Order: sequence, then C-alpha cells, then structure tokens
Amino acid sequence: MEQILLFQLLFLYKKITKYIQIHVSALLVNMKRFLLIRDEKCSTDETNEKLNLYTKKVINSTMIADR
Repeated sequence: MEQILLFQLLFLYKKITKYIQIHVSALLVNMKRFLLIRDEKCSTDETNEKLNLYTKKVINSTMIADR
C-alpha cells in the first residue's frame, strides 16, 4: 500500500515538474521575442532567425534537464 502511494506521488511530481518546465520554456521564448522586437535594430528576418536559434537552445536545455 505504501509503495503504491509512493509511486503515485512520484508520478505526480514528474508530471508537475514537466508542466513547469514547458511553461517556463515558453515564458523564456516569449520574453526573448519581446526583447528582440523591442530592439528594432534587427530586421524581421534577423529577429526570426535569432528567435528560432534561441527557441532551439531552450528546447535542448529542457530536454537535457528532463533526463
């Protein structure tokens, strides 16, 4: 009985942690988008390219933290 409860708590912890990681990653990408748009020194293509690179970095770091 205790083991089942422990496994359920562990599963819930993993789900919550994953949910938080995804939303923090999305928040970081949106903040970066805002900063790039606010900068206005970059053209739209440059901004999109920088944002895509940053998004890939955030996704990769999230996947590494997931292991």
